Amino acid sequence: ERDAASPKTAAAAASAARSAAAAISGQLSMGTNGTASINSIELLNKMLETKGDAGLMIHGDLDTNQDGNSIRPRYWSEEEDNKLRKAVEQYGAKHWKTIATFVPGRTHVQCLQRWNKVLKPGLLKGPWSREEDHLLRCLVEQSLQCLSTSPSKATADADADADADAD
Repeated sequence: ERDAASPKTAAAAASAARSAAAAISGQLSMGTNGTASINSIELLNKMLETKGDAGLMIHGDLDTNQDGNSIRPRYWSEEEDNKLRKAVEQYGAKHWKTIATFVPGRTHVQCLQRWNKVLKPGLLKGPWSREEDHLLRCLVEQSLQCLSTSPSKATADADADADADAD
Protein backbone atom coordinates (compact mmCIF):
# COMPACT_ATOMS: atom_id res chain seq x y z
CA GLU A 1 0.00 0.00 0.00
CA ARG A 2 1.17 3.51 -0.76
CA ASP A 3 -0.02 6.75 0.77
CA ALA A 4 0.86 9.99 -1.02
CA ALA A 5 1.24 13.42 0.58
CA SER A 6 1.51 16.83 -1.10
CA PRO A 7 4.99 17.57 -2.51
CA LYS A 8 5.68 20.35 0.02
CA THR A 9 4.54 18.27 2.96
CA ALA A 10 6.37 15.25 1.59
CA ALA A 11 9.65 17.10 1.27
CA ALA A 12 9.32 18.52 4.79
CA ALA A 13 8.43 15.11 6.22
CA ALA A 14 11.28 13.38 4.43
CA SER A 15 13.72 16.04 5.58
CA ALA A 16 12.50 15.82 9.18
CA ALA A 17 12.65 12.03 9.14
CA ARG A 18 16.17 11.98 7.75
CA SER A 19 17.28 14.61 10.27
CA ALA A 20 15.81 12.55 13.09
CA ALA A 21 17.48 9.42 11.74
CA ALA A 22 20.82 11.22 11.53
CA ALA A 23 20.43 12.56 15.08
CA ILE A 24 19.59 9.12 16.36
CA SER A 25 22.48 7.50 14.49
CA GLY A 26 24.97 9.41 16.65
CA GLN A 27 23.36 7.82 19.70
CA LEU A 28 23.50 4.23 18.53
CA SER A 29 25.21 1.74 20.76
CA MET A 30 26.20 -1.80 20.00
CA GLY A 31 24.06 -4.44 21.65
CA THR A 32 25.39 -7.50 23.41
CA ASN A 33 24.94 -9.57 20.26
CA GLY A 34 26.99 -7.13 18.15
CA THR A 35 24.06 -5.42 16.44
CA ALA A 36 23.03 -1.80 16.77
CA SER A 37 20.40 -1.29 19.42
CA ILE A 38 18.33 0.88 17.07
CA ASN A 39 17.90 -0.40 13.52
CA SER A 40 15.06 1.96 12.63
CA ILE A 41 17.31 4.22 10.55
CA GLU A 42 17.77 1.75 7.72
CA LEU A 43 14.10 0.82 7.80
CA LEU A 44 13.04 4.46 7.83
CA ASN A 45 15.32 5.37 4.91
CA LYS A 46 13.98 2.40 2.92
CA MET A 47 10.40 3.36 3.62
CA LEU A 48 10.76 7.07 2.82
CA GLU A 49 11.21 7.96 -0.79
CA THR A 50 10.45 11.21 -2.57
CA LYS A 51 8.77 10.78 -5.95
CA GLY A 52 8.77 14.16 -7.80
CA ASP A 53 5.26 15.59 -7.99
CA ALA A 54 3.80 12.56 -6.25
CA GLY A 55 5.47 13.66 -3.04
CA LEU A 56 6.48 11.39 -0.21
CA MET A 57 5.70 7.74 -0.69
CA ILE A 58 5.73 5.33 2.22
CA HIS A 59 6.68 1.80 1.27
CA GLY A 60 6.03 -1.18 3.50
CA ASP A 61 4.58 -1.40 6.97
CA LEU A 62 5.66 0.52 10.00
CA ASP A 63 4.58 -2.53 11.98
CA THR A 64 7.53 -4.79 11.25
CA ASN A 65 9.98 -6.60 13.45
CA GLN A 66 13.76 -6.56 13.03
CA ASP A 67 13.58 -9.24 10.34
CA GLY A 68 11.20 -7.11 8.30
CA ASN A 69 8.29 -9.49 8.91
CA SER A 70 4.90 -7.98 9.63
CA ILE A 71 3.85 -8.01 13.27
CA ARG A 72 0.33 -6.80 12.65
CA PRO A 73 -2.35 -8.93 14.26
CA ARG A 74 -3.92 -11.33 11.82
CA TYR A 75 -6.87 -13.66 11.95
CA TRP A 76 -6.38 -17.35 12.62
CA SER A 77 -6.99 -19.57 9.61
CA GLU A 78 -8.87 -22.86 9.73
CA GLU A 79 -5.58 -24.59 8.87
CA GLU A 80 -3.86 -22.99 11.89
CA ASP A 81 -6.77 -23.98 14.14
CA ASN A 82 -6.53 -27.58 12.91
CA LYS A 83 -2.77 -27.68 13.49
CA LEU A 84 -3.29 -26.30 17.00
CA ARG A 85 -6.00 -28.88 17.77
CA LYS A 86 -3.76 -31.74 16.61
CA ALA A 87 -0.76 -30.49 18.59
CA VAL A 88 -2.84 -30.09 21.77
CA GLU A 89 -4.26 -33.56 21.25
CA GLN A 90 -0.74 -34.95 20.97
CA TYR A 91 1.01 -32.97 23.74
CA GLY A 92 -1.81 -31.94 26.07
CA ALA A 93 -2.78 -28.41 27.00
CA LYS A 94 0.42 -27.72 28.97
CA HIS A 95 3.45 -27.72 26.68
CA TRP A 96 2.72 -24.51 24.78
CA LYS A 97 6.23 -23.82 23.50
CA THR A 98 6.34 -27.26 21.91
CA ILE A 99 2.80 -26.88 20.57
CA ALA A 100 3.66 -23.50 19.00
CA THR A 101 6.34 -25.16 16.86
CA PHE A 102 3.52 -26.95 15.02
CA VAL A 103 1.75 -23.66 14.20
CA PRO A 104 4.30 -21.60 12.22
CA GLY A 105 4.06 -17.85 12.70
CA ARG A 106 2.33 -18.13 16.09
CA THR A 107 3.87 -17.78 19.54
CA HIS A 108 3.21 -20.05 22.49
CA VAL A 109 1.16 -17.28 24.12
CA GLN A 110 -1.01 -16.90 21.01
CA CYS A 111 -1.57 -20.66 20.91
CA LEU A 112 -2.45 -20.77 24.62
CA GLN A 113 -4.94 -17.92 24.29
CA ARG A 114 -6.51 -19.28 21.11
CA TRP A 115 -6.99 -22.65 22.77
CA ASN A 116 -8.35 -21.39 26.09
CA LYS A 117 -10.61 -18.67 24.68
CA VAL A 118 -11.80 -20.13 21.38
CA LEU A 119 -11.05 -23.79 20.64
CA LYS A 120 -11.13 -25.60 23.98
CA PRO A 121 -13.85 -28.28 23.95
CA GLY A 122 -16.70 -27.59 26.37
CA LEU A 123 -16.07 -23.84 26.29
CA LEU A 124 -19.36 -22.02 26.80
CA LYS A 125 -19.77 -18.69 25.07
CA GLY A 126 -22.60 -16.24 24.85
CA PRO A 127 -25.02 -14.77 27.34
CA TRP A 128 -25.66 -16.48 30.66
CA SER A 129 -28.90 -18.41 31.13
CA ARG A 130 -31.52 -17.18 33.61
CA GLU A 131 -30.64 -20.11 35.88
CA GLU A 132 -26.95 -19.13 35.88
CA ASP A 133 -27.83 -15.49 36.65
CA HIS A 134 -30.09 -16.59 39.51
CA LEU A 135 -27.46 -18.95 40.94
CA LEU A 136 -24.83 -16.20 40.82
CA ARG A 137 -27.11 -13.73 42.62
CA CYS A 138 -27.91 -16.29 45.34
CA LEU A 139 -24.24 -17.12 45.89
CA VAL A 140 -23.29 -13.43 46.09
CA GLU A 141 -26.08 -12.80 48.62
CA GLN A 142 -24.90 -15.77 50.72
CA SER A 143 -21.34 -14.52 50.63
CA LEU A 144 -22.40 -11.02 51.67
CA GLN A 145 -24.45 -12.43 54.54
CA CYS A 146 -21.52 -14.54 55.72
CA LEU A 147 -19.19 -11.54 55.57
CA SER A 148 -21.59 -9.30 57.45
CA THR A 149 -22.23 -11.85 60.23
CA SER A 150 -18.68 -13.18 60.57
CA PRO A 151 -17.10 -10.21 62.37
CA SER A 152 -19.91 -9.91 64.92
CA LYS A 153 -19.93 -13.66 65.51
CA ALA A 154 -16.16 -13.65 65.98
CA THR A 155 -16.50 -10.77 68.45
CA ALA A 156 -19.28 -12.59 70.35
CA ASP A 157 -17.14 -15.76 70.52
CA ALA A 158 -14.16 -13.78 71.78
CA ASP A 159 -16.31 -12.07 74.43
CA ALA A 160 -17.66 -15.45 75.57
CA ASP A 161 -14.10 -16.83 75.82
CA ALA A 162 -13.02 -13.77 77.84
CA ASP A 163 -15.98 -14.16 80.22
CA ALA A 164 -15.15 -17.86 80.72
CA ASP A 165 -11.48 -16.98 81.45
CA ALA A 166 -12.56 -14.34 83.98
CA ASP A 167 -14.66 -16.87 85.96
